[in-house]
Amino acid sequence: MGEIVSRDALEACRRLAYAVAHEFGNLRTAVDGNAELIARGHGDNAVLMRRVQNILAATGQAAKFPQSLECFLGFPSQDGRMVDISTLNFGAIVPEIAPGIPPVYCSTTRLQRIVTALIENAQDATLNHPGAIRASIAVTSVEEADLAWMVHSPKMRAGQCLTVTVEDEGEGMTETALLHCFEPAFSTRLRRRGQGLSEVYGIVCGAQEGGIGIWTSPNAGTRVTLYLPLKQK
Repeated sequence: MGEIVSRDALEACRRLAYAVAHEFGNLRTAVDGNAELIARGHGDNAVLMRRVQNILAATGQAAKFPQSLECFLGFPSQDGRMVDISTLNFGAIVPEIAPGIPPVYCSTTRLQRIVTALIENAQDATLNHPGAIRASIAVTSVEEADLAWMVHSPKMRAGQCLTVTVEDEGEGMTETALLHCFEPAFSTRLRRRGQGLSEVYGIVCGAQEGGIGIWTSPNAGTRVTLYLPLKQK
């Protein structure tokens, strides 16, 4: 896995994403500010106000884009706390949870984002290649040798990790798709949802200082396991 995904390419994407997020935020601030000034001066113009509200609604939706890039960049979360991962929403998928799972220090919002991204990817993979989707939560011991085959944070060390695994029997990924799967805006779908695995990469390998393992093959499904180091705060 470490040989398939280019860390240099991912780091280049991170630098580009940082610049894009910064410039995008500046542009959105200018549009929002001018729209609000128009609203203050023309509050009695119903047609104009509807257009201003449309502008503000669009920029509000656009605000989610730099937030996704911040996740990809691995920016620290401001709402970290000890979280019981078994309380996360896996949708229609009921995860198999090993007994005695300890809490992990993280942002509940971000942890939910990555779980949702994995489930959505699995659902998409089984649209044209029907198959089961399974999820599991466990604790495993990661050895130094394991770091060679996973994509991981430079700060990750051997030790106990909480693991979140989502596995599907869908269409799987080609070697080319696997090579680019963590890059922002990369997708094999005509219609994509969110930033997908780029957010997962940023949150797990950035803020959480963990790792990701992917096992996949065309027409043979995909298994993604997140390794979240257990830390006490």
